[in-house]
Amino acid sequence: MQTLINDLLSFFPRLAPREDSWFPYRPTLFSTAVLKNLKRGIEESRAIITRDPLPIVLADELPA
Repeated sequence: MQTLINDLLSFFPRLAPREDSWFPYRPTLFSTAVLKNLKRGIEESRAIITRDPLPIVLADELPA
């Protein structure tokens, strides 16, 4: 079990983004795009979607 834990601890830092590659990201832009993609289903189901303002967060850029 200790070997597994040590292996996991050594593996996860390689997955973590470098801090110098972080940039300010606006989650509101993502949620707007999601709602746009789901617009037809939202209208058909007469769903009411509400959102609170989201904070700007630091994120690692996603590959294109």
